Amino acid sequence: MEWQSDSGPLSRTLSPTELYCESGARDPKHMIVERVPMTRPYAFLWPISPFSLGSIAQTAVQHPQGDVEITAVVAEEPSPTNPMCFVSHIASVRYLGQEAIAVDGQTILANKTSLDPFPYPQVILWTDPRGLLLAVQRATLPGLRLELVKYRVEGNFTRP
Repeated sequence: MEWQSDSGPLSRTLSPTELYCESGARDPKHMIVERVPMTRPYAFLWPISPFSLGSIAQTAVQHPQGDVEITAVVAEEPSPTNPMCFVSHIASVRYLGQEAIAVDGQTILANKTSLDPFPYPQVILWTDPRGLLLAVQRATLPGLRLELVKYRVEGNFTRP
């Protein structure tokens, strides 16, 4: 979304049936609102949302028998006159099993999933048992991984 002097903060609402985003402009005539209907589980690829990716990985964990079709959403800025546009692609996510990984000096038995958001590169996601994204990497670049630096469980958090 293009920066405007009277805009902000950007807000978005991710409901099961709609992606809603607005620019938060102080002057209503500068407000940009985007509503995108959704018919399947979806996740943001860009800007990166670890919570969205963790949720999609959990969808695969809950359906371990094969690929789960999702919608991958990318926020783009096509032009100054159209500063916000959501592009969606049908993608698939697949549960690959469990793998022990090291995070913040701890070994965690993580759920490993594959996200294939064609035309973008396939990525591998590791989540803890509650769905928190621990690490992500492009499938074709195994030596380059984005990892969680600190990991601490507080309370008895469980998924709804």
